[in-house]
Amino acid sequence: MEQHGGQDINIKIDLIDDFSVTTNFLGLSSIGKDEMLKEINDITHYPNQKQEPYKTNLINWLYKDLVKNNNLILGNGASELLDLLIKIIRYDKKYKIYENKSWKPGSSTVQYIEYERACKNYEYEKKEYNNLETDITCIINPCNPTGEYKNITELKEYIEKYCKKNSLVIVDESMQLWLGPNFREDSLLSSKEWIDNMYKNNGILIFIIHSWTKFFCCTGIRIGSIISPTKEYNDLLIKYQVPWSCNILALKYINGCIKDDDYMNKTWDMTKKLRHELVESIKLIYPNWNIYGENFISWLWINTNDGQFAKLIYDICKFNGLPIRLGISGYNSPTFIRIAVRNKESNAKLLEVISTIKFVNKINYPHIKIPDNLIIKFDYIDIDNILCHEKIINERSNALEKYINTLENIKIIPAIIIEHKNNILIDGHHRLNVFKQLKFTKIPVLYINYYHPNIIVNPNNLLTINDVINAALSNNYLEPKSTQHMIIDNNNNIHPIVSISPIINII
Repeated sequence: MEQHGGQDINIKIDLIDDFSVTTNFLGLSSIGKDEMLKEINDITHYPNQKQEPYKTNLINWLYKDLVKNNNLILGNGASELLDLLIKIIRYDKKYKIYENKSWKPGSSTVQYIEYERACKNYEYEKKEYNNLETDITCIINPCNPTGEYKNITELKEYIEKYCKKNSLVIVDESMQLWLGPNFREDSLLSSKEWIDNMYKNNGILIFIIHSWTKFFCCTGIRIGSIISPTKEYNDLLIKYQVPWSCNILALKYINGCIKDDDYMNKTWDMTKKLRHELVESIKLIYPNWNIYGENFISWLWINTNDGQFAKLIYDICKFNGLPIRLGISGYNSPTFIRIAVRNKESNAKLLEVISTIKFVNKINYPHIKIPDNLIIKFDYIDIDNILCHEKIINERSNALEKYINTLENIKIIPAIIIEHKNNILIDGHHRLNVFKQLKFTKIPVLYINYYHPNIIVNPNNLLTINDVINAALSNNYLEPKSTQHMIIDNNNNIHPIVSISPIINII
């Protein structure tokens, strides 16, 4: 089974906030929550199999003053409805226009993997986004994860140009709702007549899919909808859909959400502001990163330009309870990461974490090509758990403490480096002593694989790694500066090991 990116929180971490999924930073809608919990005993009964009155209420809200299409069904998330549609097209004997069995994505780069998974499962061959002969076209607008967006004119032009006659087009507008209070005008919801004519004149069937789990932050209960271009196809979906696939709690929740104008207005207003602040802050920390996506969407698609560093950022964020999405998972984009927009407090915590390892970014410091598997993680640990391996020079420690005390607002020094198995201090004995003098109980450390072949204990003597380990474990400390740890980078250049240490603000 292919693991969904949203599974990143299902690990043994102290979760602070989940940046790996693009859900609404506001969390649950209060009106949706109240409606879901009202008359809670309804969960002892089967919901109305026709999904009423919830379906009609959603249609009326979706289309508002527009010409309505009543061919809508609800399901257990958009993924189930997508799979259902692809399946019935694949095996429906009445319609033989799909015998070639090919499909294409609507983006030239990458897009949400669920569409590729569904088409692959039902034996459709993938073609390029501009292929003119595919039987199915899957357009995600705005595109997840890249953030590309086609306005209504561009979307129609793409369909008219690249979708052949007698084919099927699926347009996922799940994240289009983030556009703002006037989202309907730039959506295919406003184009029922055009959709009808595309089918009447060209045999092109256009389906609109929505996942309500992201905007209304309910991925745990799952709810989605699909709008069919004809009643015939709507009935066909109903025929093959598993009865009661949408549970009563999900139906009630979405019914309350569409009444929650305050929730939606805050989402539209605050997401743009928070996203802008997050983008500008990241640009200051990593000016070499390329950040993509429209200003209204709930995530950032970022090219770090370095696959090794992207993985390091991913690991450190996850370990610190702030998981993000790694681009290589599903999207085969190893240098990319995806970061959701969260509230101001959580965004600040994420920025603090990613800024602590700026010094490791080998794009900013191209002379250091860090070997694979040398850095394990960054963490804050109890100061009493750290084992030293050599003595200190008191004068140096006192001088460092005096220097730190002269700094005012920002007190920046390199984090200490420790061995990952026994918490043995490798670099930073004088910094550790200053931390103790300042009464720190937890301090920032960079864990390394001390047994990595690219580690040098001292280039000028025969001290070995085992000498250091034994000195620490036996409390029989080496003389000050006996070790002068170095690393050999991927270009065979030698650097002091402190070169890979994150720069941190200790106050």
